[in-house]
Amino acid sequence: MNSKVRYSIASVAAAVEAMVLVTATARGAGASLPPATTFAFTGANQTYTVPQGVCGVRINVEGAAGGGNYYAQAGGHGGTGSAEFAVQSNEVLTVVVGGRGSYTPNSNQTWFPGGFGGGGQQPDHSSGGGGGATTVLSGVTPLLIAGGGGGRSMFSSGAAGNGGDAGQPGTDGAAGAMFGGPGVHGTGGGGGALFAGGTSGTPGGQAGASGIGGNAIGSNTTSAGAGGGGHFGGGSGGSSQGMYDTGGSGGGGSGFVASGATNVGTWAGHTGTSDGSASITPTADCPPTTTAPTTTILLSAATTVLATDPNVVVPAFTG
Repeated sequence: MNSKVRYSIASVAAAVEAMVLVTATARGAGASLPPATTFAFTGANQTYTVPQGVCGVRINVEGAAGGGNYYAQAGGHGGTGSAEFAVQSNEVLTVVVGGRGSYTPNSNQTWFPGGFGGGGQQPDHSSGGGGGATTVLSGVTPLLIAGGGGGRSMFSSGAAGNGGDAGQPGTDGAAGAMFGGPGVHGTGGGGGALFAGGTSGTPGGQAGASGIGGNAIGSNTTSAGAGGGGHFGGGSGGSSQGMYDTGGSGGGGSGFVASGATNVGTWAGHTGTSDGSASITPTADCPPTTTAPTTTILLSAATTVLATDPNVVVPAFTG
């Protein structure tokens, strides 16, 4: 028997609107957060992919130490820092782990350049190159940086500057003692600041710049230490100009934390003389999403919805 049934676009839309909404999370209820991932120095950029369903991470960074001198006196310590950030599921972060500046103990004449991650270069094997900064970036935007330590000058009597949030200055070189000459000993390079590179030591040092420590100059006993890498690098020490006077040590690079970070850790120089390191730990799931299920409403092939006017009569189903 035949009958007439009224249908309209409005009534179909109302039926969809009346459906019950459902919630879901990407990883499933009760799933544990993934473990931390650690990064050691490799001399190349590394990557971290935020796990599916994770929208918050804690990042820890440690900058590399500055290089020591020919007599195995250590360079400055790298900086450390930690903070939490909101991220996107499956976002790819770039991790740059800083390398230790040159280190040339008396028993090993191998000469290494300034550290990977922006450490300044030293002029020869007698003084230390700057330590490289450790940086974690989202795209090209840095999230967290720990500055590298300053390099040690030849015969320097004091420690080179430590890396850190503000960066510390390098130590002045010592006046010549063996012959008491009137020469000029080099002054230490300035530590990098949040928005400016460390000042150069005198005479002849090189200031730090955005991302890189100042390169050092000199030869043998006159050699200065180079600046550490960082958000802004430390300045190199100044070279000496007198017999047995010594150059100054390099300043440490500055640290950095992006705006929007939470639970920012204390910045301080670590005690190691090694390469830098980094770790990333998931801290938060993505919030639940609310979605409407996809539903198909089947009408007879002979039925056509003509308009939103509820009085429009649509051809009836037959049966």
